Amino acid sequence: MSFVLENDGINLLNKNDIVITKVGSPCYASLVYEHNEVALSRTVMGLKNIKCINPFYLLVFLRSKYGFTQLLRVRELTIQYQLTLERVKRIRIFVPEESFQLQIEQMVKSAHAKLEESKQLYAAVEDQLLLEIGLKDWQPKNQNINVKNLSESFLRSGRLDAEYYQSKYDEIEAKIKSYNGGYDFISNRFVQNNDVCNYEKAEYKYIEIGDVNVGDGSVSPNIIPTIELPDNAKRVLHFNDILISKVRPYRGAVAIINFDDNDLIGSGAFTVLRENGTYKKEVLQVLLRTDVYKDWLLKWNVGSSYPVIKDEDVLNLPIPIIPAKIQEEISSKIQKSFALKAESKRLLEQAKLMVEQEIEKGGE
Repeated sequence: MSFVLENDGINLLNKNDIVITKVGSPCYASLVYEHNEVALSRTVMGLKNIKCINPFYLLVFLRSKYGFTQLLRVRELTIQYQLTLERVKRIRIFVPEESFQLQIEQMVKSAHAKLEESKQLYAAVEDQLLLEIGLKDWQPKNQNINVKNLSESFLRSGRLDAEYYQSKYDEIEAKIKSYNGGYDFISNRFVQNNDVCNYEKAEYKYIEIGDVNVGDGSVSPNIIPTIELPDNAKRVLHFNDILISKVRPYRGAVAIINFDDNDLIGSGAFTVLRENGTYKKEVLQVLLRTDVYKDWLLKWNVGSSYPVIKDEDVLNLPIPIIPAKIQEEISSKIQKSFALKAESKRLLEQAKLMVEQEIEKGGE
């Protein structure tokens, strides 16, 4: 059966159109679920007017090994690998019975619904926390002038750059410390994980900064042979550890190891913490991913093109002491959000496996 794809030359996509990355994360396919007239960047291509095949099934096919390997194979090599629409049109598509395609569609829609519920739950939790500590819709005045005593300030901080002494940082600190429940420092509420890997295994599950999804705070490791591990791969990670990126901290790369894996190690570019029983890790994660805290962490940046902070900058950060009952509520909701996202991922993986098995069965 032929597969027909048309493109009208307009760089706008509508509901149920498909997007494929041309560069960057190569050949990753996604679907426009809700919105109409989504604009495309130069790094992606859009598949419009999809005919003779269910777009939800096509999405899963393109993510399956039979679709994905074809996408990789048809890339052009110029300065870097890149897909073109004409080459994508020539990909061979296995078209199963319509009933099977509809079954895949329902699984994809269910996975998407769970993912959206996960996002909405996280957003509600963040709002709850910000309201509790008085930071909802709060903005520092950030006055242009901030007068400091040079000798006292420099002796205490060792910093002479203007960025460090911006008035907004003083405003944020004062706001946190004025919380009616009081405040404390991260170092008093969490234990730092300093476990170092001994590299006795042939391979490890490795997490680096780029493996943290800054959109939702999730993280996925990659299996790397020990001889190929970077020099900075040294921290032994454990279930329930919280990872805080010291590189470009304004991105909010803060994640919780909510899966129990052996031979898991992380980059030394993380500050790795564990609960000591007095503060919920989920509360800290949400707090450090808020815009206020991401902005505040810029104060301790060293460097411009590759800004970093230190472990002590994280450990000495003031945090509000949220009542235990509210912490429990936030922790429970965040765990539910994680579970919904995991179920969404499981459904998509199951759909992909079903497509691959259907193709293999059809080829017998």
